[in-house]
Amino acid sequence: KNWFIFSMLIPLIHQCYIWICWRAELCWKTITNTIGFKLCVTIFFIVGLLRFSCIGLCIVDYGSLYKPELMAWILGIIIFIPGAYTIYSVKKYFGFLRAAGADHFFSEYKDMPFEKRGIFKWSSNAMYLFGIAIFFSFAVSTGSKAGFIFAIYSYICIWLHYFCTEKEDLKII
Repeated sequence: KNWFIFSMLIPLIHQCYIWICWRAELCWKTITNTIGFKLCVTIFFIVGLLRFSCIGLCIVDYGSLYKPELMAWILGIIIFIPGAYTIYSVKKYFGFLRAAGADHFFSEYKDMPFEKRGIFKWSSNAMYLFGIAIFFSFAVSTGSKAGFIFAIYSYICIWLHYFCTEKEDLKII
């Protein structure tokens, strides 16, 4: 139960943190004038990496939905591959700082064109479509009911973030 509560709070905390920081910076330069981008982005990545607490959740809840067998592991790997390729593409072509909202802070990022290399040539929204789907790979391969709930919840959170924060901020940026 504690793993579930902890895991479910992380996406909410992460998305709220991003919304507050990005909006505060975009509208009032609050982050630049207080904690600075470096600390802001460090917290962003720490909380973002905590999303992988879902692995522990899936292990603790192993087999609660079904007993995973070879096909579940194969499907889990198939789902994992585009997520991993998304992380690789972000690192190689997009940049982790840009993914963390550098366009809200620095003009050189604001003027960059949309990325069209790596996974981004198939989807301009690859981080939302494929990257966050990586959590489904853990749920599928462990047969974890709580893992599926976490994955669905994370997917909903990220798309709410996109439509309510990022898409709106891009109109200003």
